[in-house]
Amino acid sequence: MKLYIIPGYKETIRDYQWLISKTKDKYNVEFLDLQLKGNSLSQLSKTKIDSNSIVFGFSTGALIAYKLKAPVKKGIYCSMSEILGSDVNHAINHMIKLFGEETTNELRRMRYGKPKAKKFVLFCGDKEMTQRVFKLGKVNIVKNTGHEFTKAYKQAVLKEM
Repeated sequence: MKLYIIPGYKETIRDYQWLISKTKDKYNVEFLDLQLKGNSLSQLSKTKIDSNSIVFGFSTGALIAYKLKAPVKKGIYCSMSEILGSDVNHAINHMIKLFGEETTNELRRMRYGKPKAKKFVLFCGDKEMTQRVFKLGKVNIVKNTGHEFTKAYKQAVLKEM
């Protein structure tokens, strides 16, 4: 079975060595460096993924994983960026700086919906929570954690593997 890892903004494979080293014996791990900056989320969501797989993403990577069109066995979405629809408006200038005007305008037109994963898990640190995250489904809260992989966050993710 494959495990796809989709990183957050400006993250690299080095940021996920903790996950790769703990799962490489169980899964065929593939690192997908899908970044929003200057890209279309609609196009990224069409990335070919093996249906008998797990997709893992963090931050903007979690949003990309969440929006994948391919049905997968399981999705694990960590600290998913809340940057679709009207959520873009709270930081429009920052969004344009990060992702570009065209990508930001696309994100404003999109809705969250439901992921194509047969089963999915949402994680969020208790120091980064908003009310929006609860609208997406049951959320697993990681205590004493912000928008980062603490030891507790890593352990929670690994339990889902």
